[in-house]
Amino acid sequence: MKRERRIAEEIAGELHRALGPILPEALAENRDTVCEVFERVFDRHHVVTEDVGARILARVPKELAVLNLQFAELNRQLDAAIRQTRNA
Repeated sequence: MKRERRIAEEIAGELHRALGPILPEALAENRDTVCEVFERVFDRHHVVTEDVGARILARVPKELAVLNLQFAELNRQLDAAIRQTRNA
């Protein structure tokens, strides 16, 4: 299961880099990119069975949400820093 989580994290990271912060519901709008990322990562990790692929797929939205939260927090910190420099 740790292996599957790491693979899901890797997929989420690649999707986040390729598409930016994205809601899991919006993945269908970028189907080609999503399929390419899944295919590349599955090949890299030799994921060949449907049940393993399905479990990994089920984890990706959660991992995307974590990345989106981290991005939002970084964005909040940057906004605060910019406001401080403007007020100084």
